[in-house]
Amino acid sequence: NDNTDSALDVLLELKSYNNYNKDILDKISKIYLDNSQNNLALDIFQQLYKIDKNYKTAIEISKILVDEEEYQNAIDWAEIAVKSSGENGTSLFQRAEVYFAIADACSNETLSFNDKLVYEISYEDYSSAIKKGFYRAKARKDFLEENNITTKGDWFMLGDEKEAKPEGKCYSWIDRKVKRK
Repeated sequence: NDNTDSALDVLLELKSYNNYNKDILDKISKIYLDNSQNNLALDIFQQLYKIDKNYKTAIEISKILVDEEEYQNAIDWAEIAVKSSGENGTSLFQRAEVYFAIADACSNETLSFNDKLVYEISYEDYSSAIKKGFYRAKARKDFLEENNITTKGDWFMLGDEKEAKPEGKCYSWIDRKVKRK
């Protein structure tokens, strides 16, 4: 009846009797998310993932970590979701969203080649998500294709390199490479 405080009290009491009940943990995490208590929600989602290694839970963890600007951890959880889901469209979309958020947070008004590389990695994942039937990725993919990915001119300036990996303090930990156009 929209009384989330009372519901949370009851759920926390129930959790004290059964720490491994997936439904209780799921409801608690959603209340925490609704109340913008991301750290508490993250903790509960991580407990839930230990019990039930569901890719949807890994996606939720990744989303929270993006909100908290913990991009490296967010990518790790998105990768877990991609692998455990058999590379379904939803998990590929989340991984694309993380890369998009990284580039968005690290780029300036004028995009550097490294920014474009990260956006292009995101673009590749959006494209894969669409191929897997996740059509909500199309708008983001189309936007990136028109605005934020590398061009032949960008690659011309690089010389004979066949592929490139994003570099710089913001991107040094990203291992994925983009092939030359």
